[in-house]
Amino acid sequence: MPLSILIPILNEPEGVKAILAQLAEGQVPPGSEIVFLSGCQDAATRELVLRSRDLHDKFKISWLEVEEKGIAAAWNLGLRAATGSILVTMDGDGAHHLSDVAILVKRIEAGADLVIASRHGAGHGYMPGRNVRDRVASLAAGWTFARKHRLKVTDPLHGFRARRRKLAESSADFLQRIAGNVWMGEETRFAVMRGYHVAEVPIAYRARLAGRENKRLMAELAPFLRSLVRN
Repeated sequence: MPLSILIPILNEPEGVKAILAQLAEGQVPPGSEIVFLSGCQDAATRELVLRSRDLHDKFKISWLEVEEKGIAAAWNLGLRAATGSILVTMDGDGAHHLSDVAILVKRIEAGADLVIASRHGAGHGYMPGRNVRDRVASLAAGWTFARKHRLKVTDPLHGFRARRRKLAESSADFLQRIAGNVWMGEETRFAVMRGYHVAEVPIAYRARLAGRENKRLMAELAPFLRSLVRN
């Protein structure tokens, strides 16, 4: 199945360099679409991506500027622009690795409509390199969201995931109204409510190579609380 990989970035040149190196190593099939979604005017990183001519011969690589603020806007733009029948989202800071994309794709090809990469398991500590506050907040938010909406998954808010195009298209209008990182949780909830097959696989979560924690807890709190009161 044609594959699209969507990567939001925000001042993360080292993470982008790592992704380009993984592409050069052949971590995803030739012909895959790689879409970088920039949340800032990062001319140097954009030039780094666009001048990697050898990779452009093997992959369909594009760079899109996200005009609206926020991670949800990047995901909405990327999913609308992507052309593949399997659409993968992942971070651009090095925490996610292209070698794990094949695990998600395999579950899609086996019949799942949405596959979430769970940070619980795979023999790795939960969110290595992150401070205790961020780890606790992430765990608590995921557990609370899953319990409130009766979702039988361990990591409903994690952005490293794959979905079929039919799910992306059917959820587009609904998700267009969602702000913040809870967007991923709402996609999970939408898929469950509409009867899509949701699967979860444990995947190693790595320490960030560069960048910073772009999700400010207080900024994320309001959309998260709004999500909890939705039916």
